[in-house]
Amino acid sequence: MNHAQTRDGYPLSVNQQLLWRYQSMFPDAATYAMLGIARARTVPDIASLRRAYRRLVERHEILRCRIGDGASGLAAYPLDLGRIGDDDLLPLEPAQDWSSERLAAFIDARFARAHAVGDVALFRCVAVLASRAAADGLTLNGARVCAPLGDPAAGTVALLVFTAHHIVVDFLSFPLILRELDTHYADETAAASRTRRAFQADANFRRLATWERDWLDSADARARADAYAVHLVQPAELLSFGGAPAARPANRTEREYRFALPNAVRDALAVCARTHGVTPYVAMLSVFQLLLHVHCASDDVSVATPVHGRTRAFSRTIGYFANALPVRQRIDARDTFADLLLRNRDALRGGLRAAPVPFPALCERAGVREVSPGMTAFTQVGLVWNVMPEPDADAWLDTQHVEQHGTPYDLALTVYVRSDGWTCGLKHDAAMVPRHFVERCVADLPRFALLLAGAPATPCGELAFVQPPDWHRREPVAPAPPADFIEAALRAHARRAPDAIALRDGKQRLSRDELMRVTHRMALALRQLAPARGPVGILMERGVDAALAVIAGFRAGIAVAPLHPDQSAAWLARACRDAGVRHLVCSAAHAGLAASMPAPTLAYSRWRALAEQVSDAALPSPDPLDTAYVIHTSGSSGLPKGVAVSRNSLQHLLAASRFMFDVADAHWTLAHHPSFDFSMWELWGPLAHGCALTVLGEREAASPDALYDALVRDGITHMGLTPAACRLLLPVLDRCGVRTLKVVCVGGAAVDGALVNRLASLGVDAWTFYGPTEATVWATCARLRADDEDARIGYPLAGMRAYVLDERLRWAPERQTGELYLGGPQLTRYLGAPSATAAAFVPDPWRSGERMYRTGDRVRYSRDGGLLFVGRADRQVKINGYRVELDAVSHALSACPGIAQVGCAHLPDDGVGALYTSSDGQPIPLATLAGFARETLPRYLLPIRFVHRPTFPLTRNGKPDLDAIQAELERAAGASASDAPSLDEARLRADIVHALEEDLGRSDVTVDANFHELGATSIVLSRVYARLAPRVATRIELADLYAFPTARRLAHWLASGERDAPAPQTRAPSQWHTRRSRLARNRPE
Repeated sequence: MNHAQTRDGYPLSVNQQLLWRYQSMFPDAATYAMLGIARARTVPDIASLRRAYRRLVERHEILRCRIGDGASGLAAYPLDLGRIGDDDLLPLEPAQDWSSERLAAFIDARFARAHAVGDVALFRCVAVLASRAAADGLTLNGARVCAPLGDPAAGTVALLVFTAHHIVVDFLSFPLILRELDTHYADETAAASRTRRAFQADANFRRLATWERDWLDSADARARADAYAVHLVQPAELLSFGGAPAARPANRTEREYRFALPNAVRDALAVCARTHGVTPYVAMLSVFQLLLHVHCASDDVSVATPVHGRTRAFSRTIGYFANALPVRQRIDARDTFADLLLRNRDALRGGLRAAPVPFPALCERAGVREVSPGMTAFTQVGLVWNVMPEPDADAWLDTQHVEQHGTPYDLALTVYVRSDGWTCGLKHDAAMVPRHFVERCVADLPRFALLLAGAPATPCGELAFVQPPDWHRREPVAPAPPADFIEAALRAHARRAPDAIALRDGKQRLSRDELMRVTHRMALALRQLAPARGPVGILMERGVDAALAVIAGFRAGIAVAPLHPDQSAAWLARACRDAGVRHLVCSAAHAGLAASMPAPTLAYSRWRALAEQVSDAALPSPDPLDTAYVIHTSGSSGLPKGVAVSRNSLQHLLAASRFMFDVADAHWTLAHHPSFDFSMWELWGPLAHGCALTVLGEREAASPDALYDALVRDGITHMGLTPAACRLLLPVLDRCGVRTLKVVCVGGAAVDGALVNRLASLGVDAWTFYGPTEATVWATCARLRADDEDARIGYPLAGMRAYVLDERLRWAPERQTGELYLGGPQLTRYLGAPSATAAAFVPDPWRSGERMYRTGDRVRYSRDGGLLFVGRADRQVKINGYRVELDAVSHALSACPGIAQVGCAHLPDDGVGALYTSSDGQPIPLATLAGFARETLPRYLLPIRFVHRPTFPLTRNGKPDLDAIQAELERAAGASASDAPSLDEARLRADIVHALEEDLGRSDVTVDANFHELGATSIVLSRVYARLAPRVATRIELADLYAFPTARRLAHWLASGERDAPAPQTRAPSQWHTRRSRLARNRPE
């Protein structure tokens, strides 16, 4: 229909204009199209059908319009039907010999052109004559389309395929249009028996748009907007759906997860709704809000529902006037379902008064910020109540249900209401909502509905919405080890093979028998030198002597408190005082430092000398609940905090991890200083299970080459390393081979997929271990395989329990993020700090008389039921309204080719910064980093700054030094802000500021002013984008203006991007491939 238009253009509604602006910028965004299919009961008379169709489009101007810019702005121009022939207006496609696949391809091809911008009408129809077999088997987007209709013996079936731009009609309009077409066809064929009063939709859409334009300036509109804007004043939080961050896949089509709501559930909800004086829609809305409340762990839940954005006088006007009505509820555990029903009923009644006010105008009135084009926290989730029209008994045309592509929401629930039942469909944006979340909602929605309908007066906090995982229902098998487990094991191994190597380093070598004799005499001597109660501090460098001191203390029944000499004197003194250290054992190298401590000094050499002279005697049998050792950690304050680990907890750890050491001829390393609790497992595990142990010195710990030399010299088969140390060793293993190395146990920090894949490529068996000091070194473990999910920490060790809970200590939904709580015999206590112990070790709700430790780590269940580390609770920040897991961003960026290690921090100007080291020691081009980030992360997580350093900041225990990373990034940001920008960046800043000032009509825009706080709506930003796109040398997307909402940040991002001239942008940004305008549905009551 490329024909002349009438002279005068007609105005468009606010929502139509906004939709068309997006369309004109992104002309290939196919999800602006709508598709409708009707199936005829009989093969029509084509001439009569064409006359009926002409009557339809003559009456409805919007069905024969093109959109374009006119003298007074964007307008609709009706085409002259007198110049369009019947066969051009309604083509006929003979397709009786087509297969179902060819028929589907034909419909898809028409649908792909339905959104095209040009001198054509935006509503089209084609009549298709197909075989009954092809029509019955027609499948689109994975879903069956046509229901059997008409004479079963008929060989030919007539289909009417409608395609339209969403600016013209919504899906609700299709059945209304078909009813009118059916009536016109009955008139044309003189089928008097079928003639009935048709639903006559208002043809004059321009009257509504004109009224809207004038009414929005009225006192009535302002009053309605102000009354509703109070619900939007305090910003709502964006919901978090769990899962690792991911970029939006390009040009994807998401299937709707459809399921039938059991009639028993529907009936229970309907009865509950009637009892409380609300509609079934309100009941389903309340169920959906509570489902999100539980699964997203949010007390502030907003669900938008599409409504007619018009008054009753215009309720029958065809065209895109749909509006979003957010229904926001703050949900408390004391709320009942009945409470929520009544609050939602009242909220909807009040909200419908504001329905004619376009939602962008409401947002502007209330100062609501968009987080992406067309998206706010209030419209992140939608509920569509779709009352499907029942076909008339004598209707010639029947509307077929066709699943539409895309969704304007991150998550949308559609309820298709028919007399024979309710069908629910969940559709999601895959970049924001992981599939497992949708699958969990599909499984839980019927259960939640039945539970709530059956107990409407019960506080929601008392209802068992989430069931515990399967392992919780099974009693873990973990027989307690004997009270003398370690001592008995050492003696047994010494008797079995007294000359076998037990402990050695580059200078010393002790057999099992020698180890027992030396440590026995040292234990006797220590009991004489330190008879008072309290731990004995050990201030020594790593090596065999430090290991002997720890072993002797354990055998003497005296707690040891290893301290690292590199700590500051003030920190060490505080640790000694708080722990009540009674003697401080020191090596000669650290005698001066030890002398300044508030505890008597005991030279290690003097201890060994006295041990040679002590009379032999039997050692006592300590109580298993006595403290074995004290490890000092640094809390958020940086002050030392002593963790007292009992002998029983240590022995439980060794018994639970026996599977790692029960290997013939295994030779392990002790790679860490005794002050790092990793070392306690490295020391006692091999010795208690009869393995040889090489203690690495300071040189091997600092040099990957020296570490490799020790590996080759001693025939090391097993070693434990932090991820940082493992990354440093990998290049040497690549170059020289793994030799005897068989197993690497990685712990102390989360392990990313790139590290796992490199270990797998070397043929090394890799394990990950996780655990806080408060749970005695390790609480969970997993064997790692190539292509495993990132940051996998596995399953609890035997006897340990891992709870993933929300803020109210309720089970987190499966695959959703929660805080990890640990229970079991390995739990410890804080030394001399009963209040801190009580705060961190809380009663276990599921085990009377037992405790669980609040780790502060955020985790979720993996696909196989294990645990995935997400990040620290204190590393979760909010950026542009989104909750951001900084550790999750680091894990995603670690997969970038060339990056060796990366850490992220929240910068003062409200963005993410990334500090990294590279494999070759050279900075990676910013274009490469920015390109990888674009392809990997959603827009709101893109780092605003990358900083390269030759070495990665680590603590003395080999963990990422988060404070140093934060300081480095802030220092780099400050230096960059004070430096003069490049010419390109300065020009971009000026262009951005100038564009904003012109569009906002103000002259005070600064480079650091936030676009949204200046009042830049999506329409303003789209115009700014249109000006910038042809002027920058890098690819720019409209979403960049949301991810970097100041001129400084946006200019820096663009100036550091790709330097190659971009190809002309004709494809929409990926998020627009699934973003459609909201559907107008029945008004909720």
